Amino acid sequence: MTQTSSPKVAMLVANGFDEIAFTTVQKLILKQGGVTQVISSETAMANGWAGNAWGCFYPVDAQLNTILAYDFDALVVPGDKRSMERLSKTAHTKRIIDGFIASGKPVLLTGGMDIYTDTILSEDASVETVYVSEADNTESFQTATVNFLASLFKESDTTDEDNARKAA
Repeated sequence: MTQTSSPKVAMLVANGFDEIAFTTVQKLILKQGGVTQVISSETAMANGWAGNAWGCFYPVDAQLNTILAYDFDALVVPGDKRSMERLSKTAHTKRIIDGFIASGKPVLLTGGMDIYTDTILSEDASVETVYVSEADNTESFQTATVNFLASLFKESDTTDEDNARKAA
Protein backbone atom coordinates (compact mmCIF):
# COMPACT_ATOMS: atom_id res chain seq x y z
CA MET A 1 0.00 0.00 0.00
CA THR A 2 1.34 3.42 -0.86
CA GLN A 3 1.64 5.57 2.20
CA THR A 4 -0.03 8.94 2.36
CA SER A 5 -0.04 11.71 4.92
CA SER A 6 -2.85 9.77 6.64
CA PRO A 7 -1.42 6.35 7.46
CA LYS A 8 -3.95 3.57 7.90
CA VAL A 9 -3.37 1.56 11.08
CA ALA A 10 -4.89 -1.83 11.88
CA MET A 11 -5.78 -2.26 15.55
CA LEU A 12 -5.90 -6.04 16.08
CA VAL A 13 -8.10 -7.05 19.03
CA ALA A 14 -10.12 -9.88 20.53
CA ASN A 15 -12.35 -9.91 23.60
CA GLY A 16 -10.26 -9.02 26.63
CA PHE A 17 -7.83 -6.66 24.87
CA ASP A 18 -6.12 -3.94 26.92
CA GLU A 19 -8.64 -1.12 26.56
CA ILE A 20 -6.39 1.52 28.11
CA ALA A 21 -3.55 0.78 25.69
CA PHE A 22 -6.03 0.63 22.79
CA THR A 23 -7.65 4.01 23.48
CA THR A 24 -4.36 5.73 24.31
CA VAL A 25 -2.65 4.66 21.09
CA GLN A 26 -5.76 5.20 18.97
CA LYS A 27 -6.14 8.79 20.22
CA LEU A 28 -2.47 9.53 19.49
CA ILE A 29 -2.72 8.12 15.96
CA LEU A 30 -5.89 10.10 15.23
CA LYS A 31 -4.41 13.28 16.74
CA GLN A 32 -1.48 13.05 14.31
CA GLY A 33 -3.78 12.55 11.34
CA GLY A 34 -3.74 8.78 11.04
CA VAL A 35 -6.73 6.53 10.42
CA THR A 36 -7.47 3.42 12.48
CA GLN A 37 -9.54 0.33 11.80
CA VAL A 38 -10.47 -2.28 14.39
CA ILE A 39 -9.64 -5.75 13.11
CA SER A 40 -10.81 -8.77 15.08
CA SER A 41 -11.61 -12.44 15.13
CA GLU A 42 -14.81 -11.37 16.91
CA THR A 43 -17.91 -10.52 14.92
CA ALA A 44 -19.47 -7.05 15.11
CA MET A 45 -18.13 -6.01 18.55
CA ALA A 46 -15.03 -6.64 20.68
CA ASN A 47 -15.05 -6.19 24.46
CA GLY A 48 -12.10 -4.47 26.12
CA TRP A 49 -10.60 -5.18 29.53
CA ALA A 50 -10.13 -2.02 31.62
CA GLY A 51 -7.95 -2.58 34.66
CA ASN A 52 -9.76 -5.19 36.76
CA ALA A 53 -13.04 -5.56 34.89
CA TRP A 54 -14.65 -5.76 31.48
CA GLY A 55 -14.66 -2.44 29.69
CA CYS A 56 -16.49 -1.03 26.69
CA PHE A 57 -17.55 -2.70 23.48
CA TYR A 58 -15.91 -1.48 20.27
CA PRO A 59 -17.28 -1.98 16.75
CA VAL A 60 -15.22 -4.25 14.53
CA ASP A 61 -14.44 -2.70 11.14
CA ALA A 62 -13.13 -5.88 9.49
CA GLN A 63 -12.83 -9.58 10.23
CA LEU A 64 -9.30 -10.87 10.74
CA ASN A 65 -9.69 -13.51 8.03
CA THR A 66 -10.54 -10.89 5.38
CA ILE A 67 -7.57 -8.52 5.59
CA LEU A 68 -3.97 -8.43 4.42
CA ALA A 69 -0.98 -6.56 5.83
CA TYR A 70 -0.77 -4.91 2.40
CA ASP A 71 -4.02 -3.04 3.17
CA PHE A 72 -2.44 -1.09 6.06
CA ASP A 73 0.61 0.98 6.91
CA ALA A 74 1.07 -0.25 10.49
CA LEU A 75 -0.29 -2.63 13.13
CA VAL A 76 -1.14 -2.17 16.81
CA VAL A 77 -1.92 -5.15 19.05
CA PRO A 78 -3.11 -3.91 22.47
CA GLY A 79 -2.39 -7.22 24.12
CA ASP A 80 -3.63 -8.87 27.23
CA LYS A 81 -3.50 -12.58 28.03
CA ARG A 82 -7.26 -12.89 27.51
CA SER A 83 -7.08 -11.32 24.06
CA MET A 84 -3.97 -13.23 22.99
CA GLU A 85 -5.52 -16.56 23.99
CA ARG A 86 -8.40 -15.85 21.61
CA LEU A 87 -6.24 -14.44 18.81
CA SER A 88 -3.81 -17.36 18.99
CA LYS A 89 -6.62 -19.77 18.08
CA THR A 90 -6.61 -18.62 14.45
CA ALA A 91 -3.75 -18.95 11.98
CA HIS A 92 -4.80 -15.59 10.51
CA THR A 93 -3.30 -13.76 13.51
CA LYS A 94 0.18 -15.11 12.85
CA ARG A 95 -0.27 -14.55 9.09
CA ILE A 96 -1.15 -10.90 9.60
CA ILE A 97 1.60 -10.14 12.12
CA ASP A 98 4.20 -11.96 10.01
CA GLY A 99 3.01 -9.98 6.98
CA PHE A 100 3.59 -6.65 8.71
CA ILE A 101 7.01 -7.72 10.00
CA ALA A 102 8.11 -9.11 6.61
CA SER A 103 7.03 -5.84 4.94
CA GLY A 104 9.05 -3.77 7.41
CA LYS A 105 5.94 -1.92 8.56
CA PRO A 106 5.77 -0.57 12.12
CA VAL A 107 4.20 -2.97 14.64
CA LEU A 108 3.34 -2.02 18.24
CA LEU A 109 2.81 -4.90 20.68
CA THR A 110 1.71 -3.95 24.18
CA GLY A 111 1.50 -6.08 27.30
CA GLY A 112 4.91 -7.77 27.31
CA MET A 113 6.73 -9.91 24.78
CA ASP A 114 6.03 -13.16 26.64
CA ILE A 115 2.34 -13.17 25.69
CA TYR A 116 3.34 -12.90 22.03
CA THR A 117 6.22 -15.38 21.93
CA ASP A 118 4.14 -17.88 23.89
CA THR A 119 1.32 -17.69 21.36
CA ILE A 120 1.93 -16.18 17.93
CA LEU A 121 5.44 -14.84 17.37
CA SER A 122 8.56 -16.71 16.48
CA GLU A 123 11.68 -16.03 18.55
CA ASP A 124 13.30 -14.07 15.71
CA ALA A 125 10.54 -11.45 15.56
CA SER A 126 12.68 -8.82 17.30
CA VAL A 127 13.28 -6.67 14.26
CA GLU A 128 13.76 -2.97 13.86
CA THR A 129 10.12 -2.09 13.18
CA VAL A 130 8.60 -4.09 16.06
CA TYR A 131 8.04 -2.05 19.23
CA VAL A 132 7.14 -3.97 22.40
CA SER A 133 6.08 -2.60 25.77
CA GLU A 134 6.47 -4.59 28.96
CA ALA A 135 3.38 -5.56 30.93
CA ASP A 136 2.31 -3.10 33.63
CA ASN A 137 5.21 -0.75 32.89
CA THR A 138 4.06 2.76 32.03
CA GLU A 139 7.51 3.97 31.01
CA SER A 140 8.00 1.00 28.67
CA PHE A 141 4.55 1.59 27.14
CA GLN A 142 5.29 5.28 26.58
CA THR A 143 8.70 4.57 25.02
CA ALA A 144 7.38 1.86 22.70
CA THR A 145 4.41 4.02 21.68
CA VAL A 146 6.53 7.11 20.98
CA ASN A 147 9.01 5.07 18.91
CA PHE A 148 6.18 3.37 17.00
CA LEU A 149 4.49 6.70 16.20
CA ALA A 150 7.80 8.28 15.16
CA SER A 151 8.43 5.39 12.79
CA LEU A 152 4.89 5.47 11.40
CA PHE A 153 4.73 9.19 10.74
CA LYS A 154 8.37 9.46 9.61
CA GLU A 155 7.66 6.84 6.93
CA SER A 156 4.55 8.76 5.85
CA ASP A 157 6.46 12.04 5.60
CA THR A 158 9.30 10.42 3.66
CA THR A 159 6.90 8.80 1.22
CA ASP A 160 5.05 12.09 0.68
CA GLU A 161 8.35 13.89 0.02
CA ASP A 162 9.42 11.14 -2.40
CA ASN A 163 6.09 11.32 -4.24
CA ALA A 164 6.33 15.12 -4.48
CA ARG A 165 9.84 14.85 -5.96
CA LYS A 166 8.70 12.25 -8.48
CA ALA A 167 5.77 14.46 -9.52
CA ALA A 168 8.02 17.51 -10.04
